[in-house]
Amino acid sequence: MKYINEQIKAKVGGRKAPKMSIKEFKEKCDRWLVQNKTKLEEEGYDIYDGFNSIVPWIVGNGDEGFGFGKAIKDIHNKFEVYWENMDYEDSPRITKDGIPYWLFEGFSDYGPPVFWFLYWDGKNWRAYVPVRGNYVCPKKKIQFCEGYDNYSAEREALVDSGIIDSQMSDEDLEEYICSNILEGIIDISSKSLAIDEFENRLEVV
Repeated sequence: MKYINEQIKAKVGGRKAPKMSIKEFKEKCDRWLVQNKTKLEEEGYDIYDGFNSIVPWIVGNGDEGFGFGKAIKDIHNKFEVYWENMDYEDSPRITKDGIPYWLFEGFSDYGPPVFWFLYWDGKNWRAYVPVRGNYVCPKKKIQFCEGYDNYSAEREALVDSGIIDSQMSDEDLEEYICSNILEGIIDISSKSLAIDEFENRLEVV
């Protein structure tokens, strides 16, 4: 089984963050909710939905009024994303070196989810969108299956990943994407590859 962007060699290190227990990390998230309660409610958020439910929308929508400016730039300066829905986990994860983080999945109306991560670097909230195993087209800097220009970006990513032949016709490519990938018949993403890339970027401060 070949996965999207699996062939890309990911960088190691370069993202620094402090060690912290899951308990300490969740307490930090809860403090942020309390500190921003009034503003969040004014914007229509319910703080009882939890940090992991609210924050992906703030970051995904590019709302810089809540202290996530760095995280927003981490995503939107790297990829053009269109997220209409978000999936999140109930609890944070933690690396083997003791750095906690949140894993999110951003969905557009037209394609599979994009895995992305949120962590605290000691001064700012930061985000990371991995390439390996993730539904993004790194050369075009967009998320997968947006369908622009006869799926030219998707073609490039699929050919580079060795998943389709470069000679596949535009008609067959559209059929392959719409009838197989978008319908979930073929899943060429890999959450484990995305997690592995992200965790390998993190270094303890």
